[in-house]
Amino acid sequence: MDSLFSGSLCLIITGASRGFGQAVCVKFAEAVTKGKGRAKFFLLARNENGLAETTKLIKEVSKDVEVQVVCVDVGNLSSLPDAIQTIESGLKPDDYQNSIFIHNAASLESQSVVDTDDCEYIGKYLDLNYTSCHYLSSKYLQLFKNSPGKMHLVNISSICALDPYKRWALYCSMKAARDMLISVIAKENPLVRAVNYAPGPMNTKLLVDALHRNADPSIKISLLGAIEKMLATKTVSGNNF
Repeated sequence: MDSLFSGSLCLIITGASRGFGQAVCVKFAEAVTKGKGRAKFFLLARNENGLAETTKLIKEVSKDVEVQVVCVDVGNLSSLPDAIQTIESGLKPDDYQNSIFIHNAASLESQSVVDTDDCEYIGKYLDLNYTSCHYLSSKYLQLFKNSPGKMHLVNISSICALDPYKRWALYCSMKAARDMLISVIAKENPLVRAVNYAPGPMNTKLLVDALHRNADPSIKISLLGAIEKMLATKTVSGNNF
């Protein structure tokens, strides 16, 4: 892992404006400075204020990281080509010994299957949580396929990709679909390190939203248990990365 940060690194990450995505950016920036490397980070998210905060936190821990903000709603598919164009114009793939794309952006919806009968609603959820991931993965592979550096593709996964949870059919299904996408990419591209990484429960807004928006008692009990464990171990957002 140290070699990832001791040379030249290009990081592209979605969902970079808060929570785990923000924490990853800061940890990576610290690692770049510790490894005496240099890096350029492309931060993708729709919240400009959150992106500005992430940039500020990165600059506080490292002078070796150049940051480029790409304000985009990855769930709006029509905006993705422009985002890719911004990234392409902001880098030369051959300049980096390592590149890493982290799919972190996701959303949580709580609704039983019997009540989920709106095709437009389902389609929009699919756009954000799967289609954008597939499209951006394809573009990342195209962008760096001829570069001499090592490529890394990471999907932030969840136990929900493996286990079913009541009222989370969309969330579980999309997590499973993204896991399979990354597994297929790994098969198709043996030189690309493509992995699914499930960080486990974290004290983020997503967990709080899950607690308040899910009406199923069994999941609430499970989430409360996770929160109690985090408080006992003083785990905060991103500290278990």
